[in-house]
Amino acid sequence: MTRFIACLMLVATLLTANAYDYMVNGICYNLNEDGNTVRVVPEIANRSPSYSSISGTVTIPRMVLIENRPYTVTSIDRYAFMGCSEITAVVIGDAITEVGSNSFNECTKLASVTFGRAVNTLSYGCFSECSALTTVEIPSQVTELNEEVFYECTALTTVTLPSGLTTLKDGVFAYCSKLETINGGENVVRSGRDALTDTKWYKNQPDGIVYFGKVAIGIRGNYPETVNIKEGTISVGDYFVRTDYIYNVNFPSTLKEIGNHGFEACRSLNNVTFPASLEVIGDMAFDAALAFTEVVIPDNVKTIGKNAFSRSKNITKLTIGKGVTSIGNTAFTSCSGLQNIYAYPNPDNVTLGNNVFNYVPTSTCVLHVMNEYLGKYQTANQWKAFMPNIVGDLSENAAVKGDLTGDNVVQGDDLNMLINIVLGKAPATDAANVDGQGGVDGSDINMLINILLGKN
Repeated sequence: MTRFIACLMLVATLLTANAYDYMVNGICYNLNEDGNTVRVVPEIANRSPSYSSISGTVTIPRMVLIENRPYTVTSIDRYAFMGCSEITAVVIGDAITEVGSNSFNECTKLASVTFGRAVNTLSYGCFSECSALTTVEIPSQVTELNEEVFYECTALTTVTLPSGLTTLKDGVFAYCSKLETINGGENVVRSGRDALTDTKWYKNQPDGIVYFGKVAIGIRGNYPETVNIKEGTISVGDYFVRTDYIYNVNFPSTLKEIGNHGFEACRSLNNVTFPASLEVIGDMAFDAALAFTEVVIPDNVKTIGKNAFSRSKNITKLTIGKGVTSIGNTAFTSCSGLQNIYAYPNPDNVTLGNNVFNYVPTSTCVLHVMNEYLGKYQTANQWKAFMPNIVGDLSENAAVKGDLTGDNVVQGDDLNMLINIVLGKAPATDAANVDGQGGVDGSDINMLINILLGKN
């Protein structure tokens, strides 16, 4: 039996050691499913270093001749050159589209990378811990940099990004402590956690809100009581801020996305007015927003992420705009103070995660819906938990408090209209009763000014 096990182990070792179809000029290749192209793979799978003997400049060709037949080289597989510490330079052929996960991880002498013009994907950690790499130019076809692509490249000083790049994912340049010069990136609209915060570039930014491209990625220095995010900003990055010292946030009219954990545990943050342009509220974006009493989700919002407002126990009123199509797991769990929910979407068009309203007082909270959808809400998964307190009393358009002009955003035009109504120069409307006290007077103007200032 022992001898049999030893034989099995020998076979397994041989299979592992020869985990490739062909070796040409010291580089290993496997055939792709189409039978006409190949990809670069490790010489020895599941081992670091992944090649027994490779050093200096590694040139990965556009095409390789195998048994007198040409094959196009399309990609570099994950772990392909992991731990090959004697590689000093890499030249990637023009037909390669993807550099796989961890493919050059811990190539500690790698100082130069030349990308072919077809590369469009740099996968997770592909150049992480390449501690000799000093400069890099990202190929023009790349639209997003995946997680930890250049993690802990401690010698990296200069990066050039293409104009088409839109996304920096988590930890792309984390612990690149010498990274000071970043060229390009003006069209980046999404930033993950710690994408740039550990770099010299970030530390050189002035105190206040730090922007990269069209993303607000963090706050340096002391936290202001009121955060004013500038116009033109498309998104608030993941983990933007977490503090009890922020009381108000004013979002720009251009904002489309609030990232994951964007304002998590900002427990003193007062009610905010979301712009009509907003489309995505990320996971845990306002988790434990304890000062919130009212939330109005605009009609353009499509996605409310997991735990987006969970543990916000003082919210009494929630309005869900008609454009919402996805509400993540436990999005409103433990919102124990909810008294009224105004839901405008067709429930057939809304995908609910698990336990969206867990620990919400469904036996007393009133769910207001469009009358045409009343029967659907009464029988729909999770929504039906609010029975018998589901009423079909909503009109077609969601009302945003302070929106007198009907554009779903509160701005100076609304204030001008309200002043004219109070002065008798324009007829009163239901929307003009901003404070909800009946009648239209100076207290409504004061309330609207506070909304514009982010105080209500």
